[in-house]
Amino acid sequence: MATPRDIKDRIAKRLFRHPRLVRDMLGAFLPAEWTAAIDLDSLRELPAEFINPKGDKRLGDLLLLADAPGGAMGGTPGAVPTLVMVEHQSAPVPRMAARMMTQTGMLYESLTPRARDAAGRFPPLLAVLVYTGDGKWRAATDLAELVGAPGAGAGTGALAELSGRRYVVLDSRRLAREHPPERNRMTVFVRLTYLASAFEAWEVLAGAREWLDLADEEERSLYQCYIDWLGALAPEHRAEDWDPEKTRRVEEL
Repeated sequence: MATPRDIKDRIAKRLFRHPRLVRDMLGAFLPAEWTAAIDLDSLRELPAEFINPKGDKRLGDLLLLADAPGGAMGGTPGAVPTLVMVEHQSAPVPRMAARMMTQTGMLYESLTPRARDAAGRFPPLLAVLVYTGDGKWRAATDLAELVGAPGAGAGTGALAELSGRRYVVLDSRRLAREHPPERNRMTVFVRLTYLASAFEAWEVLAGAREWLDLADEEERSLYQCYIDWLGALAPEHRAEDWDPEKTRRVEEL
């Protein structure tokens, strides 16, 4: 039987499978210098199941690919696509840096030679963790923070400089407090995550309905995910026939 946390995690994964939501998240909530090399309009989902040559398997939440501005599809010489990995957590995971490092390694091992550049290098990866818990995210974001310093001896100074790969944490509670931009799909998500009242829930959903195009299949699917996300977080807001697995018509939404 699915637990409330299982349902919440499942709906969150559905939410972030909408490229427009991820585009709004990256464009509005990450530093511009980080996303300047990414064509956000080109985001497209890739399989998030990574299998290395030995058959080892790892399942992630979401993986997308984005071209460089004017990138590979536009024929710009030297343009390099970027992989975007998105993970959702509703509670801190002390070893998250090690887990993300494992997923990164498995991802790179699973890529075919065609995914590498002319020099045989892997594409860059932007790893984003969306946190929807109540407390502060206190887990290390760099694997180096989980690794002990080398003992005294020749060469240990250089060894101590080696660092693990990092991931970035987007704390939804913090984002909701910092006056997020209007008409932004990620803003709708973070506001629904930390509601103060039933009236605010109605206000957020009614506001989104004014500018989302519910005649568009992706937008309609996203709006249903918002309603299901609210139902997962606050059972008192659920409709009598609430079913997160049911696809609804526009009239029902």
